[in-house]
Amino acid sequence: MRRYGIFVFYNERGKVRRYPVKCMREDLQQRCLEGKAEPYNPTQMLQFCDQYKNIYLFGMGNYAKNIEQFLLDYGKQVKGYIVSKTGETQKQVYELGHFLIQPNQGVIVALNHKNFHEVYEKLKKVIPEKQLLIPFYDY
Repeated sequence: MRRYGIFVFYNERGKVRRYPVKCMREDLQQRCLEGKAEPYNPTQMLQFCDQYKNIYLFGMGNYAKNIEQFLLDYGKQVKGYIVSKTGETQKQVYELGHFLIQPNQGVIVALNHKNFHEVYEKLKKVIPEKQLLIPFYDY
């Protein structure tokens, strides 16, 4: 929810924090220059989005919420979400086993360190690595 130049951030406990967008952008730019923008490099993420017509997020937790908000602030739309298993049928939520990736689609893996390592091998079998943007975690 971007209102009046405010970036809404969800922390690991789901608590909402609000920051001025200008400050967030300046901080991200500085962290990129210092090589400290982990687990995602915002510049790389925006370049990745420019390569594909449709962007999906793998995951629906706080990482996904924050990435979607970041992308919205830069005028990028998220087409939908991909998850390991869906409990109910929701619009724009796809189960990994039923998702057929197209050449014009890119997927940003929006998972924390633990969850990323649990699903990464399965993910690589379904989605070509060049169409995945993965976080910078030690493998």
